[in-house]
Amino acid sequence: MTKKIILRLALLAVTVFSVHSCRTEDDVAQNTKEPQNKFAAFSQNGNEKVNYPKAFEYLFNRYYELKDAPVKNRNTAGDSPYTDFRFHSQLMEVDNGDKAMLFPVIKGNKVIGLMIGLLEKEETYLRYY
Repeated sequence: MTKKIILRLALLAVTVFSVHSCRTEDDVAQNTKEPQNKFAAFSQNGNEKVNYPKAFEYLFNRYYELKDAPVKNRNTAGDSPYTDFRFHSQLMEVDNGDKAMLFPVIKGNKVIGLMIGLLEKEETYLRYY
C-alpha cells in the first residue's frame, strides 16, 4: 500500500512540475516584445535636445537618396515647387505622443502650400503630407 502512495505522489509531482514549467514558458513568451526601431535622427545625444526640423529634413532627403530620385530644394528647383525646411512651425505634440511640424512648399518665391511631417506610433513611423 505504501508503494502505491509513493508511486502516486511521484506521478503527481512529475505532473505538477511539467505543468508549472509549461506555464513559465508561456509567461516568458508573452513578456518578450519585439524591439521597436526608432529613427536615430529623433533620438537625443547626451544633453542635446532633438533638432526636429533638421531631423525631418534629413529623413526626407535620405528617402530620396535611397530611391535614387532627385530631391528638389531651393538651389535646384528652378520653377518647380519644393519644400523649404529652413522655415517651420513649432513642434506640435498630440496626447497619444504623435509629433508634427509644418513646412512651406514654395514655387517661384511664393508659398503655394504646406507640407506636414508626422512622426507616429512611438516615433517608429514617419509620414509627409
